[in-house]
Amino acid sequence: MSALTHVLEQAHGVSGNLDALALSEVYAVKVPQMAQILGVSRQALLKTPTSDRLQPKMRQLEQLFVRIRDLTGSEVNARIWLKSGHPDFGGKAPIEYLTESNFEPVEDLVLAIEMGVPR
Repeated sequence: MSALTHVLEQAHGVSGNLDALALSEVYAVKVPQMAQILGVSRQALLKTPTSDRLQPKMRQLEQLFVRIRDLTGSEVNARIWLKSGHPDFGGKAPIEYLTESNFEPVEDLVLAIEMGVPR
């Protein structure tokens, strides 16, 4: 077992910081959408993708993706889950909430699934 199972190695730069451009690849979203998720302009994200200011929100995204990956069995399945309409969201895809910088509904649903709470 690796000591890094709780992180997405490919989302980190050589400095160890999370990199927003690499994280956009993990989530399979375009840079402008990742900028929306992080609440910054596309230009700011491109200028400093490893910004210290963005680290807390990127860690939140990283941890959310790891949890979804663990629940679904693979990174591909995690992307499918994020981009598919979900009945608990009235058919809206979880990624849509993230794009609106509204992480709470997605985190709550993931927690409910982890806890085995029927919805």
